Amino acid sequence: QVFSPLSDVILAKKTIKVTDEKVTITEMGVQLVTGLSLTLQLSPGSNRALLATTTAEETLQNPKEEALVSAWLQFSDGSQTPLDIYDPASYRMTGMSLDQGVVSVQDRPPTVVAEGEGEGVLVRLEMAICEACQKSKRKSTIAVGNGSLKVKF
Repeated sequence: QVFSPLSDVILAKKTIKVTDEKVTITEMGVQLVTGLSLTLQLSPGSNRALLATTTAEETLQNPKEEALVSAWLQFSDGSQTPLDIYDPASYRMTGMSLDQGVVSVQDRPPTVVAEGEGEGVLVRLEMAICEACQKSKRKSTIAVGNGSLKVKF
């Protein structure tokens, strides 16, 4: 439950059901974030509450400007989990530019850097289990995702 900091009113609640049913990763979502914008409005029907809306921006406007990678896992039961709740030591994330003339990717954590103008699916991320957890020397990829971005100077 989420309680209001101003009163004891419940703002939101969610029932969580724990089962022994195994789930699998079905997809890795990727968003390349260049900035955030925030809008504030009075909440309809209340002069004491504000409605805050945050929007992620996805356009790089200067050479060498950077975008951060936001990634999450989608599971077979429909649930989603952001990767930043997991210890980065338990997995390895690698990024690859799909168009080096437009963006490059720096590792640890993956960061996207503007090199030239372009747009579309420009980055591919691969998530693998950490080396200490691998049973063999071959790479064990857990999930793959692509990220879109616009680069316009």
